[in-house]
Amino acid sequence: MIKRKSVTQRAAEAVKNNASSAELAAIKAEISQRIQQVDTELKAKEAEIENVMGDGDLDALRAVRQSEADLRDEDKLLHRQQSELHRAIGIAQGEEAMKAAGQHRKNLAKALEQAEKARALLQEAQQAARLVITARNQAAHIGSALVFEADTIRALAAALYPEGNERKQLMIDLGIRDAMKAA
Repeated sequence: MIKRKSVTQRAAEAVKNNASSAELAAIKAEISQRIQQVDTELKAKEAEIENVMGDGDLDALRAVRQSEADLRDEDKLLHRQQSELHRAIGIAQGEEAMKAAGQHRKNLAKALEQAEKARALLQEAQQAARLVITARNQAAHIGSALVFEADTIRALAAALYPEGNERKQLMIDLGIRDAMKAA
């Protein structure tokens, strides 16, 4: 039968082998649980010592005191390892954060590159929009010159209708009247 290593042995190996912060935290939780168990056992030993002293059995008292001393030694060892684990967890988290920072830096570089491309596309779109606005303004100016100037109206009516036509004169009069209203 293979015996599982004690929590103190696993803690020492994990610190020595630079285990991950998650693994170290799990071992630290086990050690905290064991510390509580040892505290409970120490309180029970104190009560047992009082009972044995009341009986007057020196050999039993010596055995109980020895087991109490062993528990106190284990308690000291567990507290020391808990401190070491706390320090090792901090170091492991720092190393993990440094590794993650490299990846974050790469992701930020990609995002910056994409943002620069998007900005270039936006500038091109703004330039195209300015050209469209300029073209619309020019078309509106040309359209208003064609539609609202009296000379232009007469020239268009003369081109569309032969001379002496009643319709030609009507179109000229309506066009000039509309031009006057618009002005």
